[in-house]
Amino acid sequence: MNHDKIDEFPYLVDTSPELPSLLQKALDEHAERPVHLVLSGSSQRMMQGLVLDEGEPLYGRAKEILHVRPLGAAWLPRAFRMTNWDDIFAAYAAWGGVQRYWELALDAGTLWDAVSCRGRGSSKANVVTAADLVPALT
Repeated sequence: MNHDKIDEFPYLVDTSPELPSLLQKALDEHAERPVHLVLSGSSQRMMQGLVLDEGEPLYGRAKEILHVRPLGAAWLPRAFRMTNWDDIFAAYAAWGGVQRYWELALDAGTLWDAVSCRGRGSSKANVVTAADLVPALT
């Protein structure tokens, strides 16, 4: 049995809109052979549209849909190795329960470095502002 994963599936579909149709064709052609394909993406709305919308090629092919919820603040002490509740509260206020943000936070160094874009590997050249995004969205 094959086990494959495609992360950030909506971004791939943005660059290759034919991808859902190609996957549909491959899954349908090999229906007799079980395939475990995990599609994931950070945009819940786009993922639902690509898989749960009746007009989409992958509609009806999902056997299981997992909704990954944000982690609660009680997990922060373990993930960040924190014991001071003021620090835990500040970290949760900054990062919420999004696991990817926690990964970035751990790589940034201190909380102040992370929120002020001064973490390890950060530079003003890496900072993206809304003004930078507008041309890309139009």
